[in-house]
Amino acid sequence: MKSTVAVISIGSNSDDRSQKVELAIEFLREILRDTHVSTVYESEAFNHNDKAPYTNAVVVGKTVITMETLNLSLKEFETQSGRDSTARANGIVPIDLDIVIWDGRIIRNDDFERPYFNVGYRELLSKGAFEE
Repeated sequence: MKSTVAVISIGSNSDDRSQKVELAIEFLREILRDTHVSTVYESEAFNHNDKAPYTNAVVVGKTVITMETLNLSLKEFETQSGRDSTARANGIVPIDLDIVIWDGRIIRNDDFERPYFNVGYRELLSKGAFEE
């Protein structure tokens, strides 16, 4: 079965954001193979609804599941981690996991262009995470 490379953006601005990001990284290491993880780093909130800065990371890994199945798993993890409409309405994002690149194609252009993604993505590029 063919493996597909997925690049996933992680972010949290909750009070325990470092822990939330670390748990998300562990989760992604369980469901993806040959993972590479950027350094965990901070970024400023990018809109006026967010109440706090973010802790971010970028993960690249391989999977044999479909993009839809992977995305469903990510959204289930977000819900289990406390992400709901009430938290978001209060400017808190307990965890955000988004597939930004799938099989070499940019899926989320807005995220791809934002500094909070590019810090980790460029680090992974410089470390050769995308070389076979």
